[in-house]
Amino acid sequence: NFTYEDENWRNVVSQYDFRAAIAYALDNEEICDSVYFGFGVPAEDLTITEYNPEKAGELLDGIGMTMGEDGWRTYPDGSECVIELAYSQWMTTYEPTAVLVAEYLRAVGLNIQMKFVDNDLMDTLQYANDLQMSINFSHGPEYIQNTTDYQPYKMAANYYYYWLNNGTSGEEPTELMGEWFNNYLYSCYNVGADQIADTHAAQKAFFKENLLAIAPVQDITQPVAVANRIMNFPSEGGYALDDCRGGEDLWINE
Repeated sequence: NFTYEDENWRNVVSQYDFRAAIAYALDNEEICDSVYFGFGVPAEDLTITEYNPEKAGELLDGIGMTMGEDGWRTYPDGSECVIELAYSQWMTTYEPTAVLVAEYLRAVGLNIQMKFVDNDLMDTLQYANDLQMSINFSHGPEYIQNTTDYQPYKMAANYYYYWLNNGTSGEEPTELMGEWFNNYLYSCYNVGADQIADTHAAQKAFFKENLLAIAPVQDITQPVAVANRIMNFPSEGGYALDDCRGGEDLWINE
């Protein structure tokens, strides 16, 4: 969360090298295998997928987050750095992902404290800008038909409210987040059908170039069981085929 109410946190999370260190610290292959049982791939379209904890440590050293006597890194001003990682059980993948992420980040010296949040409370806290770091999923940027679902209120709630409400609430976005909101977030709505694929590719490229969020896994396959007697059901592609497929083009063979 770029707008979490802690100046030391804002200082580091606004720096590309900190976000890159987070990405290098994660073993995306292990997340794919152990959490998703291989039904997904490292998100090379969206983030740094190289697992390199040594590089992560170098980047953290470079921005002044040095190791303290207690074995944990401090903020650049020398103050204690404790990072809360919130997760719910809204999806079964959240908790095991949070456990692994905490393990990876602790291994490079970041003091991660896991925080379980009730499902109903998670969105409330995120809308209120009260979570520092959290585990979530998103249909986008991968899901081209749902290009608004970049969860902007989870990434930078106060900046998003300012942009959404024409400056009457929240905080004026940084140049980076302003560019994301103004030029990319809803851009697929502003072009013709023949331009959507290229526009979507530009969205993903900007997302990856700036590491707006760290997305370890993409192209997750969720199997759907369908009775053999249901005809014309697609065998692949799309999101939530069980409830997004129009019933009028299916029939029962009996």
